[in-house]
Amino acid sequence: MFDGNHANTIPALSREVGLSHNHLLRLFRTRFGESIEGYIRGRRAARALHLLRHSTPPIKAAAAETGFPEPQTFNKAMHRQFGKSPRQLRTGGGEG
Repeated sequence: MFDGNHANTIPALSREVGLSHNHLLRLFRTRFGESIEGYIRGRRAARALHLLRHSTPPIKAAAAETGFPEPQTFNKAMHRQFGKSPRQLRTGGGEG
């Protein structure tokens, strides 16, 4: 369900759990201390970091597998999350 397409994911999730869109957003933020979008971004970045550290396919493949079709978007997202480029993260810099 969390495929990175936030515009479609959150309304589908709210329908699935039987809550209004706004109520779901409020409850999620109250319970987890962040937005659903922030949670999804964090999970995608964590998955990408795992792929970078524990696999050998090109960085572009890790980006595509975690929902980042453009290298620039992937680079920006990883730098925002971990303070390092995907290449630096692959070679052991950053968190993890």
